[in-house]
Amino acid sequence: MTRRGLLAAIPLLLLFLLAACDKRQQAPNAATSIDEAVGPAVLHASLQDTLSPAFLHALRLEKVEGLNVKYLSGHETHYFAYIADPDAVLRAVVRTAFSKNVARADTVCRRIDYRALAMLAQPLHATELAAGAFFWEADATDFEVYECVRGPIRHTLLISRATRNVLHRVEFSA
Repeated sequence: MTRRGLLAAIPLLLLFLLAACDKRQQAPNAATSIDEAVGPAVLHASLQDTLSPAFLHALRLEKVEGLNVKYLSGHETHYFAYIADPDAVLRAVVRTAFSKNVARADTVCRRIDYRALAMLAQPLHATELAAGAFFWEADATDFEVYECVRGPIRHTLLISRATRNVLHRVEFSA
């Protein structure tokens, strides 16, 4: 190849390199890939810091400790276990405040089956599944499963009417 031919090929080579380095195509999945690669941090959480005082008062709960699974993308999920009246829990969740500008806010908690719950678990990081094992591995015969979306917050509840045990997952969208 002559020197002139080589000089003519350099701009084409630079254009090819710039196209190969274009990160815009990866941007929509960047947070997901970071979350998958690094994994979440598992921290302490309290129900008092997660939900409103009105929620706690309605259920006559004082101190409830749980877990906060926090991702670098800003997505976080809290897990709690407590004992409360099942119907009072469902009423309290639908009364939690949310912004009037949200696209979706359920007015009732709807019952879902265990297959839908299993689908919620599929995309989760192994660290979150292990931290929330008490929730994800609960016996299907002991609990009814409910879901309620209140703006950017999704409540998933496993409720035992026999024992009044409540396993409560509160997921915050990033």
